[in-house]
Amino acid sequence: MEKLNRPGLLELEKWYYAELPQIVGKRGNKHVTGAELAKLMEWKLARSKWRPRLQAYVEALPAEAVVEASTAAFAALGPSAENEAALKSAINALTVLKGVGPATASAVLSAGDSAAPFMSDEALAMLGGSKAYTLKKYLELAAALQAKARELSPAERVWTARDVERALFSASAEGMQPKAGPAVAGGKRKR
Repeated sequence: MEKLNRPGLLELEKWYYAELPQIVGKRGNKHVTGAELAKLMEWKLARSKWRPRLQAYVEALPAEAVVEASTAAFAALGPSAENEAALKSAINALTVLKGVGPATASAVLSAGDSAAPFMSDEALAMLGGSKAYTLKKYLELAAALQAKARELSPAERVWTARDVERALFSASAEGMQPKAGPAVAGGKRKR
């Protein structure tokens, strides 16, 4: 519950999940602005460890560079984030920006495509293994969360990889400790 009590987090969650995807989706060429990237970084850091240098780097980026890199990323992503090569290219297009690593790049992409999950601490923990914020680890995480979303979707509601990551964050924020490993990766849970 401590995570949910962080100042401004609930407002930032609403903005990130309800407002930003609509804003990005309405643009002819999908992209984020410099101000949106700065607010996205504020949201990301509110959910995890506060690193003021990252916020400062992102706020110092030229607005044109943010629009250019994010436009290139969404163009590389194409129609679906379920294509690993496209997802890799999209992440690489964003990580040219100072202060933007794979986790922040994944947050940008997730705002524009719900099949691209955010690389959160909670999702990485459920994946198991090292908590490395690398492109390789992100691609592994994305594939696992996409597989879990497909597994859950035959139910009454269609799940996305973004939904699965958000559920993992919510469970963690409430103090639940789901088991790491195959259950998240799309396999059967060991008993």
